[in-house]
Amino acid sequence: MQQNDYPLPDPLVTVSPDWLGGEPCFTGRRVPVKALFDCLKADHSLDEFLEAYPSVSRAHAVAVIDLATRAVAMPDAAERFHSSRSIHIMWSPGSGSNSTNGTNPTAA
Repeated sequence: MQQNDYPLPDPLVTVSPDWLGGEPCFTGRRVPVKALFDCLKADHSLDEFLEAYPSVSRAHAVAVIDLATRAVAMPDAAERFHSSRSIHIMWSPGSGSNSTNGTNPTAA
């Protein structure tokens, strides 16, 4: 397995109609974030995901997992999810902060 290292992008996730029809993607890669979570949900390892999507670095994948963890660990995450069925998290690696606006369910 070839290691693909690159500086972590800011933001970690891009949502654009020009990239995979607006599906949240790893910034700078045409890889949907959902693919990572589908892989993990199917009991595959992070290494298997990285083998299937070699353009994504381990650091980028781990940062996106951390982003999702922060999103669900926010004090009002459950309330926001149940009331709107969506959580939008904006976080960049150097910011140390995040905010929600309840509009995009898969920004992480």
